[in-house]
Amino acid sequence: MLRITNWKRFLLWLLVIIPGAPFVVGISGYLGYVFWPQVYPRFESIELNPDAESLVIISHGLGDTSESWGSKLKSLMEAQNEQAQVIALDWNPWSQNALRCAIDGRRIGNALGERISTLGKLNFVHLIAHSCGSFISFGLCESLKQTRPSIRIHTTYLDPVAVYGGIFWDFGLDNFGSCADFSEAYIDTEDGVPGSN
Repeated sequence: MLRITNWKRFLLWLLVIIPGAPFVVGISGYLGYVFWPQVYPRFESIELNPDAESLVIISHGLGDTSESWGSKLKSLMEAQNEQAQVIALDWNPWSQNALRCAIDGRRIGNALGERISTLGKLNFVHLIAHSCGSFISFGLCESLKQTRPSIRIHTTYLDPVAVYGGIFWDFGLDNFGSCADFSEAYIDTEDGVPGSN
């Protein structure tokens, strides 16, 4: 017969340590995976007009490419405003992972913002993003406002995903539009995707 001499220690192991250890290990592994530093492109292949005063950047969402809708919008915007340089950003394959796309998008936006901030004549940027691409717009806005606060920024969020890293569910609600001079969001309330409805 098993004889337990220290009930408090036994209950601690039985009720806290044994059930809690897999949770702590699992969540640590998840956070390590999601927030692990990556090497991101600076999109050097995008030819930025050094004389551009106005720039429009369109970012697709989770699993998309610029060909799915961004290129069509680019064509329409170029026809309406010949003065602005319009870029349909293709950030695939970093947009493929639903767990990482928010972190990857924000980091890519930050890196791209550093590059764009070197355009000396630039005074206006319109950032248009769908779904997880909203984090590119947010990161780009953060970066530009940090390095060149005088640049006017307009952000347009199309059904943005608000979840950051799979655990911060209100991140987008609390932050999107906060750094821009003007911001708007279009929400599909019938969307069944958690975090964007």
